[in-house]
Amino acid sequence: MMTEKDVGVCLAAVFEFYGKQSANPKEAIKLWHRYLCDEPKEIVQAAFDKWIATEKFAPKPAEILELIEKAKSEIFSRYLTGETRRPPDEYCPRYATRKPKAYELENEQRILQALDIKQIGAMPEGE
Repeated sequence: MMTEKDVGVCLAAVFEFYGKQSANPKEAIKLWHRYLCDEPKEIVQAAFDKWIATEKFAPKPAEILELIEKAKSEIFSRYLTGETRRPPDEYCPRYATRKPKAYELENEQRILQALDIKQIGAMPEGE
């Protein structure tokens, strides 16, 4: 799984090649880490490498996540065709695991707190 340090290394390469530096690099690292923390380090690094080698503009998290999902789908398809054993869940595409990502769970909790609801689908007491 990606650590903030790992994300920092990937972003340093982006800053170096695209000449764009965030006004607050520590916050940029935290923001990117929020979306990449559940992903395997080697797949994330490969996604950044592929982006830097093929694209003219700096990536957005959604673009890197798309490359990650594509790589995971390729790994999973090798399992489906019998070429390999089933990969661990973190190497499976989302459609295969159906597990929410950490940032999705954080967003859900933030919404529930804002609405003062204990869980989704729960009726307020007394109704």
